[in-house]
Amino acid sequence: MKGWKRKIAVNKEEVKRLKKKLKDTKNTVEVKRLMIMIVYLWGQNTKQVSDTLKVSNQTVINTINKYIKNKEDFYKTSFTGRKISKKSENIRKKLELIVEEKLNKWEIIDIKDVADIYNRKEEDKLEYYKVWWYLRKVIWYNYQKPYVKDKRQSEHAEEILRWRLTKAIIEIWKEEREIDAYAIKNKKNFFGAN
Repeated sequence: MKGWKRKIAVNKEEVKRLKKKLKDTKNTVEVKRLMIMIVYLWGQNTKQVSDTLKVSNQTVINTINKYIKNKEDFYKTSFTGRKISKKSENIRKKLELIVEEKLNKWEIIDIKDVADIYNRKEEDKLEYYKVWWYLRKVIWYNYQKPYVKDKRQSEHAEEILRWRLTKAIIEIWKEEREIDAYAIKNKKNFFGAN
């Protein structure tokens, strides 16, 4: 008989181990590789595995060979994502420096301001949406909508809030002292033991 000869015996314990790994894996390529080995270890031949999982026969054979070489990490992929171009990396670094300067000066970071500063310094111009994309998706800058001041709000609203909070804290403190004085006077403990 020509073709692929079975190199691995049917092994139920190994199937259980691979199923546990399958539950923890989220990468689709790794899931496919684990499924190939699980089905193969259940006793199907390579043609049946490829038909069952709708993959090529060569993919099944390659996965089996990887499994034979390294049983623990055969399913892991070496691909980690696309390579970031040097130009976009330079833009990211320059935008990070601009944001860092503004943070060091305790200035409010506005995307339009960052775009204007970048466009004044650099030859290649960036539009607002591109700066926004770099700040949000690449640098992970937390974008917040600007605070809109309410017209009905008093000019001294923060001072009033601070005064009211201080007054409330003092009232709570006085009540706690009264409770403590009552407990000492009557020799009672409000937290369980007498």
